[in-house]
Amino acid sequence: MPEATGPAAALSPQLAPLERHKNRLAVLSNFRVAVPNVTTHLPGPAGLLTGRPLRENSGGDWQFDGPTADQLVAAANTGRTPFASLEVSVDPNGSGLSHRVAGDRIIAEPSPFALYERLTGQALPAGPDAALERSKLLLRRSVIDLVGDDLTRLRQRVGTADRIRLDQHEASVRALELRLAALGDESAAPACVPFDAPTVTGDERVHPAMRERCGLLGDLLAVALACDLTRVISVWYSDPLSNLLYDGVTMGHHQLTHEEAGDQPMVDGVVQTIMGDLALFLDKLVALPEGDGTVLDSLGLLCTSDCARGRTHSIDDYPILVAGSMGGRLRTGFHHRAAGGANAAEVTLTMLRAAGLELPTWGEGTAAVSRGVPELEA
Repeated sequence: MPEATGPAAALSPQLAPLERHKNRLAVLSNFRVAVPNVTTHLPGPAGLLTGRPLRENSGGDWQFDGPTADQLVAAANTGRTPFASLEVSVDPNGSGLSHRVAGDRIIAEPSPFALYERLTGQALPAGPDAALERSKLLLRRSVIDLVGDDLTRLRQRVGTADRIRLDQHEASVRALELRLAALGDESAAPACVPFDAPTVTGDERVHPAMRERCGLLGDLLAVALACDLTRVISVWYSDPLSNLLYDGVTMGHHQLTHEEAGDQPMVDGVVQTIMGDLALFLDKLVALPEGDGTVLDSLGLLCTSDCARGRTHSIDDYPILVAGSMGGRLRTGFHHRAAGGANAAEVTLTMLRAAGLELPTWGEGTAAVSRGVPELEA
């Protein structure tokens, strides 16, 4: 995309995997997180997501000093859906950064099986010999089978467009359950890697099932959104200090960001891998119809990282993408480069207002804002 506010053009190499979705994206650059950069990795997310600087607690540790934006939206939607919010972590050792209130972090769910149980109320077998039994149960006792009579009656009461939507949702759930079943049964899918603890090699954690985990968690979240089980999701790809070893690199990710020389092509490769998984998740949301558009059209996804540059932990020119138009309340298909290092909290306030929160101001101290980003507002 161009280096000033303008229509969509070719994305940068790091964002190239998202090229097919560029008209559904807003790329926002030259925003800074306006809080003191007092420690590594946490000030940026804290300032962007809470509008407040970190607070040092009595134990000398730094913590978020308020609820994150996703939880503000979840609180405003309490009672409207079965789940106020859903938080997942692709990194099996990640914990996420969503906070209900100051210091109250929500532990993100890394297991597709556990998330499936939570969404459906079906308890799946656990333990060392559970893979085959879990597979058999999923294949024998599908959620679709459990609600089959209800679906039949519903189809008789709705119009053609809604029947098509029901058929698509049913097919999505069935396909997802078959994938879960196959992944849990090594005899049925010997190439699949069970979702166990990652192996450890020195300081680097190797987990070859990251892409499969991300895909299944994304499928479950897409179905949950399409079926209005929730309207708020948080996907934490990896922990800020994650040293996961990705394909094609010579050291763990965190170590790589500090030690790779030059323009850091391997770091860029890891970013492209993660952006590729984001693109696949957007594919799922675009494939699900909702109203006159798709599930993605109804959403506003804030996509970011824990710092602007890993080598220096800087929080200036913070990386920010917005995907989806939130029902037409956000503009997409452009790149806006802010003038003079604008406050990144303006982006968050814009999205909170688009989500229906009537906030004249948001944040505290140096991060506080009263205006949004006009270029992002539809």
